[in-house]
Formats: sequence, structure tokens, C-alpha cells
Amino acid sequence: MRKARNLAAGIAIVMACACGGALVAQEAGKPVKLSTGKPFGAAQTSSTVADPQVDGKVLRVVVAAAEKPWHAGINTFINEKVAAGDRIKATLWLRASSVEPGETAMVEAVIRESDPPATAYGKPARLKLTDRFAPYVIEGTATKASPAFKVTVAMHLGFARQTVDIAAVQAVKLPPAPQP
Repeated sequence: MRKARNLAAGIAIVMACACGGALVAQEAGKPVKLSTGKPFGAAQTSSTVADPQVDGKVLRVVVAAAEKPWHAGINTFINEKVAAGDRIKATLWLRASSVEPGETAMVEAVIRESDPPATAYGKPARLKLTDRFAPYVIEGTATKASPAFKVTVAMHLGFARQTVDIAAVQAVKLPPAPQP
């Protein structure tokens, strides 16, 4: 994770490694405690693998097939209460290890409630992943108060047969948006 930490230098947040454990980095905003990522869906398999690009391990999710994008993915739960109006910003360190240089793979990411109807805290972002790790940023505003472990940074991976590597997920609570 040294390379990922170096890329995020100068910014205070708690970073949850996809493969477990918490690392401290820096980000503007209040750090948010996160759980270890939990893959879901029958169409995927996952494992931790060593990766020299991040000087550590990554969570590798292999999607064999899925009818809908949300049939395979990973949830990283926020381990603390979320108040109505909280603005949450998440940075996801991702790559598609199944693509060749110059190609991309699609995933969708959103901050949302974990229980049905899984209300999204912003528009889901369609992310085009390359064969190199890169940071992808999503943001959302809580529409209601939720207890710990009831809000998640969700990634939907079931767009195609693909392999996605997750190096880290970071999140912060931002100050309230300025009112017009």
C-alpha cells in the first residue's frame, strides 16, 4: 500500500484495505471508519493476492457471468452512524486485471443504504477501469440518519466477465454543502 499512500499524501482519512486492516492516510474532511470489503453474488469468486503495484495484497474479484450489474460486487460498510445531510466522499483504488493495455472494463460505484430499497446517496457512477490502479472518487449526501453498518460504499461488477482488483477504499465526511 506504500505506493497508494504516497499518491494520497497530504490529504487525513482512514483507509480500509480491501484485503483487511486499516491504514491511516490524509484527506480533507472527517475520517470515516470502514469495514473490510465483502464480495457478494453467486456470479463471482474472490481472493486476496499479492501485488507489487501496491506493495501488498489486493482483493481480486472474478466475475464469471451476471444477469445484472448488481448481481456481483463488493460492499464496504461504514462502521459509524450517518446523520441526515452528511456528505460522504469515497475514493476507490481499482484496476481491471482482465484487460489489456488500452482496453477498459466497466463497474458502477455508489454510496447507498445497505437495506432494501437501498436508497442511493447520489447518482451511481459508471467507472471505466484500466489495467493500472487509479483512484476513482464518488460522493453522496445521506437522505436520512442511519446506524453503523447500514450505509455502504457499493461496487457493482457484473457488467461482463471480468476481473477487478481492489487495493483500497477510503472515505471521509465533508462539511455541509453551502446553501444558496
